[in-house]
Amino acid sequence: MWSILVIVISSILITCASIPTTPPVWPSAFSVDFVEDIFFAVVKYSHNNGTWYYDFPNGRARYDHLRGQKNNFCGGQKLSDNDPKAPCSLLFTNHSNMYVIYPEAKTCCILCGEKEGCTVLKPTWLSNSSYTGDKVFEGKKCHGWAEPGHIFTDELYVTDENVLCQYHEKSFVGDLIHTLTFNQASYKVQQPDTSIFDIPSYCKDVCPRPYPNHVTLKRSIL
Repeated sequence: MWSILVIVISSILITCASIPTTPPVWPSAFSVDFVEDIFFAVVKYSHNNGTWYYDFPNGRARYDHLRGQKNNFCGGQKLSDNDPKAPCSLLFTNHSNMYVIYPEAKTCCILCGEKEGCTVLKPTWLSNSSYTGDKVFEGKKCHGWAEPGHIFTDELYVTDENVLCQYHEKSFVGDLIHTLTFNQASYKVQQPDTSIFDIPSYCKDVCPRPYPNHVTLKRSIL
């Protein structure tokens, strides 16, 4: 009887010890590749690759959504009407404007600025999140942390070493799911090359559908 009780208590203690208690904090600068998928219900709406570049101390980030993308911040701006699924980048620069860029078409527009809330995510953006359980990505156990956004529940999975595994968001209304599954081997904790954040010379005009008239902006633009 006592041996069984000891085993049960030990199992409980081991389980509790394995549950993370502190939400993850991002490094101040990093880059990582990802695979992006958007689903409506169970139907896959889009699939593409991409890369994040993040440099919080300098207020800079670039999100590259490669060919096949249907990013809602890229579309509807008359930047690539003949090829809407072409690669598109979302660029934040120096705590200033946020740009939508189609590099192949060499078209660009300013979607919004700091006063509209278009700023780089803080490394502590998950500070009020709740632990949601573990999943396995690329053979590694990853811990999930979630908190409600404005129109989505935002969830991030990271390893014990704080390597990004997956970003997952699900809409409050309807059944829209958006995921970025990260290539863990590509994760580099270092400041990206500064040229990555250069503003193209053709980025001069305000978008024809700027925020807040375009879409409801989330806390993050991914």
